[in-house]
Amino acid sequence: MVGIFDKLLVSDLEGTITPNEFWEEVAEDFNLHTHTITARAMAGELDFFESLKARVELVRGMDAKALKRAGETVEPWPNVPDFFDALHYNGFITVIVSGGFDFLVERVAKNLGVRHWAANRLIVEDGAVAGVMPLVDGEGKRRFVEELQQHYGIPPERTLILGDGANDLPMMGRGFPIGVDAKPVVAGFAKLAITGRDLNASLLEHPKIKSWMQQDLIQTQMAEQAKAANAGGVAQCVA
Repeated sequence: MVGIFDKLLVSDLEGTITPNEFWEEVAEDFNLHTHTITARAMAGELDFFESLKARVELVRGMDAKALKRAGETVEPWPNVPDFFDALHYNGFITVIVSGGFDFLVERVAKNLGVRHWAANRLIVEDGAVAGVMPLVDGEGKRRFVEELQQHYGIPPERTLILGDGANDLPMMGRGFPIGVDAKPVVAGFAKLAITGRDLNASLLEHPKIKSWMQQDLIQTQMAEQAKAANAGGVAQCVA
């Protein structure tokens, strides 16, 4: 029986719960030269949105359906569906927030039973790629997580956050950070570093995660006890 949904699991998509990246698939399928853009972004010459717009310029005018078909090759690791089922069973509200495109994230999110998702919006005109509406970068991910935590009344202490790249770091600071096939800067920040193949139902039995969940339970019980103790009001001090 599913319990109360009182915890959050927030995950990046590409390279985290999927083994491949959308732009890598597109570059290979359509012989696009994206390495220069990647190099400039890594050198700090382009921020996330600038690099995203530069990549979209390479496919401007392309049949949007062809681009979306390329995205269909981006699929989760084999055990991820079972992992999300286990999360839901254990009272987690699941969320995907990605710097990728809406059509890709929406498809995966629906297949996994994810309640909320956020991504950048591909602009299509007359069936062709016309641009991108940039909505989600690193800070956008952080804001989205904070809004969900406030909406559901779920604190960082009851939030698991999965990511692999530097733009995941802002949101990873809002919960228990798990690096999945993570870049060194993320692996060093994470409290737990795993591979994509480790994303399965048994992950919730990992000692660090169980300890985190148990510690949160203890804190909740202590808060309830303190609330009950104070319910009668403050005792008057008699001189």
